Amino acid sequence: MQQQGALAGAELRQELGRIKSSALMLGAGTGLLALCGGLSVLSIVALIERYGRLPRWAIYGLAAGATGVSGLGLLAVGQKRATEAAQQITFPETTRTLRENIAWIEEQLTTLPH
Repeated sequence: MQQQGALAGAELRQELGRIKSSALMLGAGTGLLALCGGLSVLSIVALIERYGRLPRWAIYGLAAGATGVSGLGLLAVGQKRATEAAQQITFPETTRTLRENIAWIEEQLTTLPH
């Protein structure tokens, strides 16, 4: 049983390492996209203010509403995908060796003299 625990621990550490690496990349990419989005909103607001007839506060209000709705949509999709990914984490080696151990124990129990 200690070997099973050690194997499960090793597999868990391996999975967490991959998840950590992915999370760091996603965080860096998200930060850069947020900066890009902010600069884009400022550019669009300046463009609409120059050629449109809306006051600056209304333009910023529309931009905030549009980005807020987009952000909520992305959060919903991200949460759904994270939940699905968490449900798919498995420990294949641990599962295989546990099944082998159970089969061996069952075999030993069926061959016992009565």
